Amino acid sequence: MNFFKILFKTKPADDETVVSLSKVQLFDNLSLNDLEELSLEIEEKNIDKDAIIFKENDESDGMYIIKNGGVNIVKQNDKGEEIVIVTLGNYDYFGEMSLIDNIKRTATVKTIIPTTLYFLSKENFNKMLKKNKNTTIKILFNLSRTLSRRLELTTKNFIFKK
Repeated sequence: MNFFKILFKTKPADDETVVSLSKVQLFDNLSLNDLEELSLEIEEKNIDKDAIIFKENDESDGMYIIKNGGVNIVKQNDKGEEIVIVTLGNYDYFGEMSLIDNIKRTATVKTIIPTTLYFLSKENFNKMLKKNKNTTIKILFNLSRTLSRRLELTTKNFIFKK
């Protein structure tokens, strides 16, 4: 443990969390130090099967990373039927738009098996941005790549479904 952490009595980085975060594509260009810093800002949550993480139109307050388990991202069609948009598993993430925008949730997320999530609140992300701009710039760069890819897939799916 370094002197700074002892002096200011911050909680130490959890090695298991750091290893898990290193497997998340969103954080693929972060250094070990960056990952340790990030691990101090996230909260681990254990969620039962068939639980709703959030519903479409809920206020957005942060993003989730799947440590282990699985979720379905769902929307309702015009007939009120639930349509699975995508199924996500270990080291996938969702809700990331909440870190950069104040829009409401655009879909509902439900667990399909017992799931352990990491939660990065918008508040903690903003604290990181003030504390360590380099780490958050790397995350924002990866986030922009992710959003670009997802927009491209959505556009392709929309065009080919018409």
